[in-house]
Order: sequence, then structure tokens, then C-alpha cells
Amino acid sequence: MLIYKTTIFILWVLIAIYWIILSFKNKEPHKRESLLSRSIFLVIMVISFYLLFSKRVPFIVLNGSFYNHHFFYYTGFIIAVAGLIFASYSRYILGNNWSGRIEIKKDHKLITNGPYSITRNPIYTGLLSGVLGTALMYNQLKGILALILLFCAYSMKIIKEEKFLLKNFPEYKNYMRKVKRLIPFLY
Repeated sequence: MLIYKTTIFILWVLIAIYWIILSFKNKEPHKRESLLSRSIFLVIMVISFYLLFSKRVPFIVLNGSFYNHHFFYYTGFIIAVAGLIFASYSRYILGNNWSGRIEIKKDHKLITNGPYSITRNPIYTGLLSGVLGTALMYNQLKGILALILLFCAYSMKIIKEEKFLLKNFPEYKNYMRKVKRLIPFLY
């Protein structure tokens, strides 16, 4: 079982490296979110990933297990791998329009094809799936807390991103009606 946990951890690291490398090819920003807004999001992300990957946290109840069956472990592995691949592919499709910060790029293009025809935020969908799968594999309540924190952070970020996109792309309103925000066919 350790091989699967190691594989998932390495996959997360490789994806982080992939994101960093691709970020050097981004377009110049035209408008962007405030530094305070970005900082709050980053703090929540750091806390979430600390909870997800740390061996133990001071709040003992969060170190407790929430299942006792190998089915969830292997299901978690599959969900994590699928989610991280989906997020990475979505990042690739977004190309140099991507940014870690909420911003509109110079010559920004609205991408609505590929994974963006399934959900308006496939990168977040994939990363949240990756966290869910990893939390199932690590089988500690702190992983579920990490997922909840990250879901809340992404939800707040999506609302801000949508305001930016609605101001700059009149066609975004129609796209919002056709494609769900985060969870295909549901939300």
C-alpha cells in the first residue's frame, strides 16, 4: 500500500513542477485580483495541503480514520490519479491564458472547449478530485477537512473569477447557463 501513497505524493509533486514550468509561458496580465485576496487563498491552500500530507496534526480527533476497508483506499487512488490527470490536461488546454492569480491577460481568450465544455472550472474539479482521492487513501479525518477548506477556497475564488470574466467577455453569461460551475451536471 505504501507504493500507492508514494506514487500519489510523487504525482502531486510532478504536477506542481509542471504548473511552475508552464507559468513562465503565461501572457502578461491586464487586470488582476488584489494581493490580499491572493494571499488569503494561498494560506488556505497551504493549510489544506499540510492537513492532507502531514503524518499527524495536534488536534488528535483529526488523525482518526473514517473507514476500515481496502476498497476505499484503491478507489481513492483511482480518483486521485484521474483527478490530477484531468486538472493537468485542463491546464494544458488553457495554455498561456492560465494564471494562479485571478486576472485577465492581454489578448485573453475565453476557452470553452475540451474539459471546459464539461465544467467551467475543470482545473479546480480535477484538483479537488485529487484531494478527495488522496484523503481516501490516507484515511484520516484531516484529509476531509483539507478537502472542505479547499472546496470553500475554490468556491470563493470562482465567484471572483466569474466577476472578472463577465466584465470582459459578454459571451460568458451564456456559457454560464450551458456549463456547470464545478461539478459536471450538478453544480
